[in-house]
Amino acid sequence: MKNKSKVVYLILLLIILSMVFYTPVEARLGVGPNYILEESALRNSTYKYTVFIYNENEYDSNILFEIVGNIQNWTNIYEYKNFSLPINNTLLNGSSSKPVLVEVSIPEDASNGIYNGTIYVTSKALEKPDIKGNYSTVEISLPVEISMNITGDQNYNLSVEYINIDDVEINYPLKTKIHFKNNGNVIASPTIDITISKDGMYIDKISSTTPLIKPLTIYNKDIEWNTTGKVSGKYNAHILICEDENIIKDTNISFELLPPGTFTLDGILKDIKFEGELKKGKIIKIIATFVNTGDIETKAQFIAELYRNGELIGTLESHESNVPKYHTREFISYLRIDEEGDYVVKGFVLYSGRTTDSAKLKFNVSTLSFLNSTQFLIFLFIIMIIILIVIYTKFRKKSIKVKKKIITKKPKLNIKYKIKRNTTKTPTKILEPTKKSVKHKHIRFAKKKKKDEITVKRKSKKPKIVRIENMSAKEIEDYVKSL
Repeated sequence: MKNKSKVVYLILLLIILSMVFYTPVEARLGVGPNYILEESALRNSTYKYTVFIYNENEYDSNILFEIVGNIQNWTNIYEYKNFSLPINNTLLNGSSSKPVLVEVSIPEDASNGIYNGTIYVTSKALEKPDIKGNYSTVEISLPVEISMNITGDQNYNLSVEYINIDDVEINYPLKTKIHFKNNGNVIASPTIDITISKDGMYIDKISSTTPLIKPLTIYNKDIEWNTTGKVSGKYNAHILICEDENIIKDTNISFELLPPGTFTLDGILKDIKFEGELKKGKIIKIIATFVNTGDIETKAQFIAELYRNGELIGTLESHESNVPKYHTREFISYLRIDEEGDYVVKGFVLYSGRTTDSAKLKFNVSTLSFLNSTQFLIFLFIIMIIILIVIYTKFRKKSIKVKKKIITKKPKLNIKYKIKRNTTKTPTKILEPTKKSVKHKHIRFAKKKKKDEITVKRKSKKPKIVRIENMSAKEIEDYVKSL
């Protein structure tokens, strides 16, 4: 039994060690979007889409593309560095992402109907990934579904849902916000002309062209006007939106430029958090949440100092971005973890020459971080199994010892039998031991039960059968006393 227990413990120990030191190389892959739908496509038209590929492994991977379905001959994939040469594979570095261009060109002779296809994106590790120890590779393939509904009838239907201009202080950019909606099946790209005047006098003119607005999509266009050096007062903006000879919108909107300091400028840094795996060699996101509590839009940027084990090792900065009034925005910066230790990110948000109160983010990077949640749960499960096996083994040994002790011990039986007195001198009944007289405890005395009955108790020797047909009453009494 002891040898068997040692073998079980050894096997469990080998399993735990293999979990700890075994490094699987999995093809962790991400693709987005995973579905492309064109509900009203036209013949002899080309549609372009951007698909992002994410390699979440530490090692470089070869990304393979396979196109199947009705749109196989219409679809090509390009890298953004070269739009002239289609590709069927690309190299993607570890812990990085890459966009590719998917182009679907519908031929002129295609009939109306729905055409479906799939792009399979497969990640394949290089032959010699740079990982120490044992490893295994797993290929994974993710689909990108494409559906094209060819209608054939052109329907130009671009509308302007609303136009908004907010009053601003002088020296802040004036924003004209235009909300488009393409209800047709034709790609639209209108031109916007904004003429600004004050008291009927021409002040300035701004022109802009929107990018391609796809059918059944919504697009927001922001156009800025520099107010530096302008005077305060009421202004008028004449807005003309047209494409070729089609006039989509022709309207006038008034606004006001206010003296500096009219609006309250304020903001707070709500919190700092991180996303990613706290492990040496990994890159994590540092996310700072800023709330513009002022009455005017402002430009903002997150700036922070980075400490490791109490020592300043660098700084972090996000991109500068506009935050509308009463809006919340997340500012993202990236940190590569080169060493283990206790980290502190201490930062603030700089907005319009002001700064928020600083905030801190603390985290620790240690050697135990290699255990992800799944591995840790498996580790705990195995520890519990080992504990249960040890408890069961000890209980089993104790149970076997008790059973052996009970089996080998000779029971001491007390046999009780009865002798009845007869009024006659010659008894005629043979005495037999009764079943109820067998007990484990020794009873060494005789007790007179009744006048004509005597109970005799002896040790565990089997009583001899006495025949008393020829014995007198005196002899029987002497015999009983001798017992």
